[in-house]
Amino acid sequence: MASPGTKGPSAKAGNTYARKLLIEAAWQHRRPYARPGERLLRQLELVAPATRIRPLEGNHPFHRKWEHFDERHKMSVKANTAIDRELACWCWSLAAPL
Repeated sequence: MASPGTKGPSAKAGNTYARKLLIEAAWQHRRPYARPGERLLRQLELVAPATRIRPLEGNHPFHRKWEHFDERHKMSVKANTAIDRELACWCWSLAAPL
């Protein structure tokens, strides 16, 4: 993965396991997001309200990006890589101090 501040491609550098998790998460965003399940709702009850909003609002833009790539008939593997990179940046923004 390229560092979140750059616009380069996703490189095969960094933690292999984290990279695989991001790729799998990007594929999951291809499906429409309806509402959180019972397990996620129970987990969200354990965090502060401000923290609770971020993950719920974060899912929709990634799915919209998938729709945009599908409309343009982009190769799904390339589209997934682009969403994987944006997901990495989004995760970085969650962990980085303000």
